[in-house]
Amino acid sequence: MTGIRGLPLLLLGAVSALGASVEDSPAALRTRVAAELNGDNPWRAQRLADEWAALPGLPAAERAEALVQAAQARSQVGDYAGAEGALKQALNAKPQDPLASFLLAQATRDRPAEALPRAEDAARGAQSPRRRAAAYRLAAEIRLDLGDGAGARADLTRALDQAHDDLDSLVLAATAYGDSPDEALKYARQACAAADAQPSWRRAAAERVCARALSDRKDYAGAMAAAGRALALDPDDSDTLRAILRIKRLSPDEKLPAGGAPGAEKALSGAQARRALAEDPDDFEALRSLAEAARAAGNKAEAADLAERFTAAVRLSPDWERLDAYRLSARLWIELGDARKALASLERAEDLDAASVPNEKLIGRAMGGYIPGAVSEAYGGAAKLRLALGEPAEADATLERGLDLAPENQQLLQLLVERKLAESRPQEARRYAERMLALAKKSSQPAFWNPEKKGLLSGADAAKQGDIDEAQRALDAVDKAIADEAGRGRTSP
Repeated sequence: MTGIRGLPLLLLGAVSALGASVEDSPAALRTRVAAELNGDNPWRAQRLADEWAALPGLPAAERAEALVQAAQARSQVGDYAGAEGALKQALNAKPQDPLASFLLAQATRDRPAEALPRAEDAARGAQSPRRRAAAYRLAAEIRLDLGDGAGARADLTRALDQAHDDLDSLVLAATAYGDSPDEALKYARQACAAADAQPSWRRAAAERVCARALSDRKDYAGAMAAAGRALALDPDDSDTLRAILRIKRLSPDEKLPAGGAPGAEKALSGAQARRALAEDPDDFEALRSLAEAARAAGNKAEAADLAERFTAAVRLSPDWERLDAYRLSARLWIELGDARKALASLERAEDLDAASVPNEKLIGRAMGGYIPGAVSEAYGGAAKLRLALGEPAEADATLERGLDLAPENQQLLQLLVERKLAESRPQEARRYAERMLALAKKSSQPAFWNPEKKGLLSGADAAKQGDIDEAQRALDAVDKAIADEAGRGRTSP
């Protein structure tokens, strides 16, 4: 498992992994395992969870809890067979444990006949409506794999009885009722109503789910409207731009509606958040609200505990929600001043969506600076999608926003030079090329300009010399374009 930009996660957490011995009481091990699972050292989490599970005299329920944590650690490092084995041990210690049953049902989806009873056990034993809904939904997915459409629809009815606005259950219902177009479209539109009600940090992802559900039902206008609502939340989100491109390919004449302002955020009061958390210990919005309130009040320990719980809950969240949940986890840790845990959450976000604009903004905040290549890849990728949609002005605006974030990013300047030349605007291109050359010279050593010493440059210095040479070539290309334009008797903007 590697860290941000390829650094081993183990190195990011090396200081905590060495030195003082770990207290081996059950309570201490539970705390340490939870912290390591949320952090950057899942190998250590696995070892500590195994130690916890092996403690003599441990009650069966607590042994099952330790084994579930050990399974989650093994999943994080890619040991899926080991994770499945640990979950089976957990169920031997505590038969029908709802969390172990749920995770084992997920782990054995390739064996649906084996997975289904586990999902049903999870639904029967779940402690909150959301967990029960998730288990019934999983059972419905497995039944669909088995060709049992009627059973899947019955399980989805049970899921929606537990959580009527559960986005995943509504979307799956649209699929399960595929042989009844009107019924399927009804569920897809209910999913969109649920998406519109999501808090702003995850609303764009929910709107994309809605857009996909509607386009699958051939409601392309509704799908484009949902994608437009997502784009209003972040105009540079590549996932949203790809969703729009998919709709355009299915329905080329479909137009993106004029972007409206996102709906107002419905903030939870402290009392509402505490009630929600009492009903559902994994309620993301309640955990976020209370963590931010505790931090604002100066209660850093309480805020950190809530941030730990939020990060742990991400592991059980639906696929569409997980990326934004890890990003929000990172924001919580950045605000608490814990860069290490922020980067651990961002590493998981990067695994789900590498080099995206939202990730790069957070990585820059966590690391105290931006990685030039990653920023240019993120914004450059979004600009290319804009071009594919036939929106050159928006592509330029995307690159400019990237340059606002990282004003000395040579790659973005190069892309803007290329864009302006493609638009036959060489005078504007020259301004960017001049910035490229000035920045390259600013970071160089005087020896760069002595041809006799070029062969003596270090690798780093040679790279800087390459930046200068590239910038000079860009400026030369622009000057040639200006000269060609002058020769044709044209006036550039």
